[in-house]
Amino acid sequence: MRKLLILFFLLAAGYITMGQTLHEDTFKSLGYQDFYIRDSNFFACSNYTFPVPNDTNADALAVLSLKVAYLPSQGGTPILDVYLGDDKAPLAEFLPQDLTNGFARIVLPRDRLGGGKNLVRVCGKASPGNTIWISSGSAYGLYKIPYFPKGRGLVAGLETYKPMVGVPFEIVAIAKNYGGEDAQVSLSYRRLDLKQSLPEASVLDGETSKTGVVKKCTQWGENSKCLQPGELKITYKAVANKPVPMTLLPAVMVYSDVFGEETVISNRPDIGALDSNRVIAQVLLENDKSFAGQKIPIKILVKNTGIPASNISVKIRTGLEVGGDEEKTIASLSEGQTEEVTFTAMAAQPGNYELGCSFSYEGRQFECQSTNILLEPQAFTPELIGAALLTIAGLAVFGYFYYYKKDEQG
Repeated sequence: MRKLLILFFLLAAGYITMGQTLHEDTFKSLGYQDFYIRDSNFFACSNYTFPVPNDTNADALAVLSLKVAYLPSQGGTPILDVYLGDDKAPLAEFLPQDLTNGFARIVLPRDRLGGGKNLVRVCGKASPGNTIWISSGSAYGLYKIPYFPKGRGLVAGLETYKPMVGVPFEIVAIAKNYGGEDAQVSLSYRRLDLKQSLPEASVLDGETSKTGVVKKCTQWGENSKCLQPGELKITYKAVANKPVPMTLLPAVMVYSDVFGEETVISNRPDIGALDSNRVIAQVLLENDKSFAGQKIPIKILVKNTGIPASNISVKIRTGLEVGGDEEKTIASLSEGQTEEVTFTAMAAQPGNYELGCSFSYEGRQFECQSTNILLEPQAFTPELIGAALLTIAGLAVFGYFYYYKKDEQG
C-alpha cells in the first residue's frame, strides 16, 4: 500500500499539478483600491500598471485575474472590457456568465510586455440600478501553466465541410497546449453530462472521448511564441441526415487550471450538408416519332433543387449520330433555377432508340431521365416530293420534244 501511495503522489506531481506561480501581485499590494462602475450610460475606466521582470523565461505567461462582482445582481447587460496600453480595441470582453468563481482571467500577450511598467485599462458599463465592483483582490502574475488559447487551443478539423447526406465524414478534435506545463485533459465530441441532440446529424463511431495528458510546448520562437504545442486528439465519424446548413455538436475539452478552476473549451464547426443529388435532368422531344435520315432536335432540362451548383457538364447519350458537340457545360445554377441544353441528332436506319444523357458536377456523375423515339423508314418528305416533281417535269419536257419531233417527221 505504501508503494501505491508513493506512486500516486509521483504521478500527481508529474501530471496533475497544473502549473507554478513565478510572481504574483494583488491590486491592493500595488496601491490600487476597489473600483466601482455605477453608470449605465457610458463606460467608466481605471488604469493599472504592473512590473514585468526582464529575465522571464519564454514559457511563463502573464495573467490578469480580475475579481468582479455585480451588485445587487447580474441583471441587465453589464459589460466589462480590458485594454492593453492605448489600444482602441479591447483585448478581452466579459459578460457576467463569462466569469469563473467571480474571476475574469486574461492572458496578456508576452510579445507586447517588456521590462518596467505595463499599462492595462479596465472599462465597464453597468446595468441600470446596478454596480460593477472591481475588487482590489484582483491580481497580476507570471505563471508556468498549460495554455489553450481561444480559437487555437481546441481545433475541430473536418474531412469536408460540405458532406453528402448519408455519406460518413471524419472529424478530428485536437487539444493544443501552448503553455509551459503539461495538462490533464478530458476530450470528447460533446459534453456527456449535457442532454444535447442534433437530429440533422449523427455521430457514428470512432474515438469519441479520451482522457490523457497534453504535453507542454516543446519549441519556442521569438517574443516567447510557442511554435510546437503539445497535442491530444480524438478521431470519429459523423453523418449528415438532412441536406441543410447546420452547426455540429461541439467538440469539448475540460481541464483544471492553475487557479483550481474547471475550464471548459468547446468548438462547434459549421457544415452545409448536400443532398446526394440536388440536380436533376430530363430529356425532352417535340415529337416521339420521326423518320430515319431526318435531324432530330433534343432538349435537356437541367434543374437545381438545392443550394447553388456550378460547372455542370451534360453529355448526350444516344444510338444516333450527334451533330456538333456531344458535351456542354452549364456554368452555374442557383436554387430552383432551370436551364435548357440542346443537341441535334440523326439516324440513317429506322428503329426504336433510347435518348438519354449523363451529367456531372462536384466530382460526381449522375444519369438523366431518358426518353424514347421511333424512327420510321423514309416516307414522302418535302425533299423527296420536290425531287419527284422535278423528275416528272423533266420527263414531261422530254416527252413533249420526243412526240413533237415525231409528229413533224410523220
